Amino acid sequence: MKSSSYFYAGVVAVAALNVSAHDYETKRADSHAPIAVMGDHTHKTGEIMLSYRYMQMNMSGLATGEDSLSTSELFSQGYSVYAADMDMQMHMIGAMYAPSDKLTLMGMLMYSRNTMDGTMKMDSMGEGMQMPKMMKHSMESDGLGDLRLSGLYQIADLGHARIHLNLGVSVPTGSTDEENNGMLLAYPMQLGSGTWDLLPGVTYNAQNEDLSWGAQLTGTFRTGDNNGYSLGHAGRAQAWVAKNWAPTMSTSLRISNEVWGCVDGEDSRLSMA
Repeated sequence: MKSSSYFYAGVVAVAALNVSAHDYETKRADSHAPIAVMGDHTHKTGEIMLSYRYMQMNMSGLATGEDSLSTSELFSQGYSVYAADMDMQMHMIGAMYAPSDKLTLMGMLMYSRNTMDGTMKMDSMGEGMQMPKMMKHSMESDGLGDLRLSGLYQIADLGHARIHLNLGVSVPTGSTDEENNGMLLAYPMQLGSGTWDLLPGVTYNAQNEDLSWGAQLTGTFRTGDNNGYSLGHAGRAQAWVAKNWAPTMSTSLRISNEVWGCVDGEDSRLSMA
């Protein structure tokens, strides 16, 4: 709760920056949010924008809820594989088109390569056969992910500030049947969610003569299920501030907080039974 309160207080403090009376300038270097913020701005009628983003993410360690989980605790619960760390490399291609000043359409498709290093618990193969208790292993998956289609609809133009709604859907085009040596990979290693997902959100942008700032709240809500399971809902809150140094140069700072729900159900192909 403390981190949530601090985040929203930060947003209020940023939004209270002194502004001068002028219209929002879209051609300034700081008129767009930091590159990791998706769907941050709208366009004028007829404008088209193409984009490419590259992102790398590394995750390590185990947790149940907010508590850390040791390898021995994991194996004692019946699991036979421990994922030590996971690396994700994502290439995102996006396109935006504005049929009107109020509405901008956006589409994005991602190609990702996921690698995971872990440890597998090995049982004895029989009397007289000594096998190592643990065996290191690596696995990977790569390919196209889910297609995201969104509409950004402006609901307020305050001159120096703008507010728009993010209304989107994720189409389950990514594979959920990725395997390694004939064994189905775990949920995080799959390329798609396997479900149609709703992507609502709201975005605020503002600027004065020297600075720009903004905030965005977005969510991912799963609908239906895929092979008996669905990934957990997710939400993200982020805010940013940018300094405009020249017409073609700016620097920015972003803070972000993200939450994920648990997987609902189970793919029987991954069952421990």
